[in-house]
Amino acid sequence: MEEKDNVLTLTDEEGNEVDFVVVNAVEYNGKTYVMLVEADKVEDDEAEALMLRVEDNGEEDILVTVDDEDEFEAVSAEFEKSYEEGDEYELQAEEEHPCDCGCDHCHKE
Repeated sequence: MEEKDNVLTLTDEEGNEVDFVVVNAVEYNGKTYVMLVEADKVEDDEAEALMLRVEDNGEEDILVTVDDEDEFEAVSAEFEKSYEEGDEYELQAEEEHPCDCGCDHCHKE
């Protein structure tokens, strides 16, 4: 996973690299979840979003799918609440990066 300015490059099952934009992030039960949309579809209101959980694998943070249905529903509700409260996620400058992931944007060691 490569990241620069809220754009993540992910590799799909077939080995293709796809750019995604982080459009929202929420905290739930002490974990960070991100909502991603393909970069070339970010302006499309009908674009499908992808929800992933940020996990630390010891060396770097990785994104994993949320397979548990109860967790998925609960986190979806958190994203919905975020939108209802008007907490619009902004593509943020490096010093304002929303997660605690230790990436270059967070300036954490």
